[in-house]
Amino acid sequence: MFEAYHADPAVSRILGKYLVIVDVDIAKNPGGMEMYEKYGTQRGVPAWTVLDANEKVLADSGDGKDNVGLPYEPKEIEHYVVVLRKTCPKISDDELAELPKKLKAIAGKKLEELKKAREEKQKEDKN
Repeated sequence: MFEAYHADPAVSRILGKYLVIVDVDIAKNPGGMEMYEKYGTQRGVPAWTVLDANEKVLADSGDGKDNVGLPYEPKEIEHYVVVLRKTCPKISDDELAELPKKLKAIAGKKLEELKKAREEKQKEDKN
């Protein structure tokens, strides 16, 4: 789902000004697990980490207690916005306001898909 979020033209335009997005799958990419362990807390997956140009961890998807992974709940989105504000000091308030809207739209679609799949599975189990 994060791939769909980052592929959104508005999201890509905004984040592309401040970040280089690199998608690393711990199962598919050789060295992916090592990168996950090196850059960030042990927080579960999906996860994300913001590094500076010297590979220093500036922030990650761990909020001290939980992993926000793909942020879609209010607390998770708040953590994501705080991280962007901290790590991208030049990002504007208007840009930051746009990103949660996109997250909610993507997450809402995914939650509907999951709900539909669960309902179909329940129907199959009854038959």
